[in-house]
Amino acid sequence: SGSLLDLETSPVFNNAGNGVNLTGNGALTLNSSAVHDNTGGGVTSAGSGAVQLSASPVYLNTAGPGVTVTGGGTLTITNSSIHDNTGAGVQSAGGLMTFTTSPVLNNRGNGVTMTGTNGGVSMTDSAVGSNTGWGLATMSAGDVNLLRSPVVSNAGNGVWENGTGNVTLTNSAVTA
Repeated sequence: SGSLLDLETSPVFNNAGNGVNLTGNGALTLNSSAVHDNTGGGVTSAGSGAVQLSASPVYLNTAGPGVTVTGGGTLTITNSSIHDNTGAGVQSAGGLMTFTTSPVLNNRGNGVTMTGTNGGVSMTDSAVGSNTGWGLATMSAGDVNLLRSPVVSNAGNGVWENGTGNVTLTNSAVTA
């Protein structure tokens, strides 16, 4: 267990480093709290606690990914766009990533990256497009499920799976 960091209608911007940086095993919740224009990444969690973003866009962060979860915690993004970050859009090492109505667009790097042994990706109504790296890259044992979530116009591979998980695309185009 750990602490809880809960931001409600509290924008995080113009910081000389990451916008939000959680290093312990606590949980992180952002609700209606935009994270933008920071000189590091947008949202970073190194702990094993759950990270939830709801109606909290992450954009224009200039020296890192939009969202990074490295401690194996789950990541849930709902009604939140992740766009125009200098690094990758979203990356996680281990926990399940779930996107609902949350596009990942125009990031300088991969759109979505999953590594680790147990991570999986579930996307519903969430486009991944126009990123300068791969659209969706997974290197884990977890499954990838896309429902009505196109992966389009990324500079690298559209969907790349290099683990042991299964990939299921339903009504989700993958195009160059």
